[in-house]
Amino acid sequence: MAIAFWAAGSAVTGTATTLALVAPTLNVNDIIIAQISSEDNDAHLAPDSTWTAINALNNGTALRSSLWWKRAVTGSSGATFTFTSFAGTSGNIGILTAFRGCKVDNSPIGSVTSSANVSADAVTYATLTPTANTSAIIAAGFYADDATTAGTITSTAPSSFTNIVDVESAAADNLSLFQYWGINNVGGATGALSHATTSTADAVNNGILFELLSDTPANGGAGGVTYPRRDRLGTRE
Repeated sequence: MAIAFWAAGSAVTGTATTLALVAPTLNVNDIIIAQISSEDNDAHLAPDSTWTAINALNNGTALRSSLWWKRAVTGSSGATFTFTSFAGTSGNIGILTAFRGCKVDNSPIGSVTSSANVSADAVTYATLTPTANTSAIIAAGFYADDATTAGTITSTAPSSFTNIVDVESAAADNLSLFQYWGINNVGGATGALSHATTSTADAVNNGILFELLSDTPANGGAGGVTYPRRDRLGTRE
C-alpha cells in the first residue's frame, strides 16, 4: 500500500507549560506526527512512552523544535495528547498530522536530517538519502516569526512536494510551522531543499527532513495478499 497523507489536526498555541494536541480521525496503524515549537530551548516531553522522538533541535535560545511519531491504536482517533515541560513564559505551537500506508511494525522512520539555520526568509533543509524507493519524504519547517506564508519547495527527488501545514502563533509569540510531503518516486538523495516564508522579518529557523517507510514487503510489511500455490490440477499445495 502506498503512503498517503491522511489528515491534520488543528494547531494549538499558547504560553502554558503544556500543549494539548487533538488527533484527527484515524484508523489503527496510521502514523501520527507531532510537530512542536517553542520560543525557548527547554526540552519538550511526550505524553507517554508510546511516542518516539524523530528529532529535537535548538537554534540559539529562542527556538526549540521537536518531532515525534506514534502508531495509532484503538482510541487514538480524535484523542487529546498532552506534551509537557514548556517554560510557561514564552510561546509554544504544535500540530498533529497523520499518514496512512506506513510500515505497521517496528519503526516507520528511515533517514533523518536536520538544519539549524541563521536568520533568513527561507527555510533550508539538508540533503537526505532515503533507505527505500517507496518511502514518503516529509519536510518539517520551524520559523521564529509569526507573520509568514509558506512558499513552494522545488524538488526533483521527490518530483514534487505538497504543503499540508502552514500555521502561525499569535503575533506576540513569533512562531510558525510548515510541513510538506512527497513520495520518493525518483530515488536517490533529495539534495538540499528550501522554501520561502514571505515573512515580514527574517528569523532563525529549523528545517527537518525525514523518511516514512511504506508497508511493503521490502520494509517488512504485508504488501499485497499472497495466496497458496496450486498444482496443475488446481489443488492448493
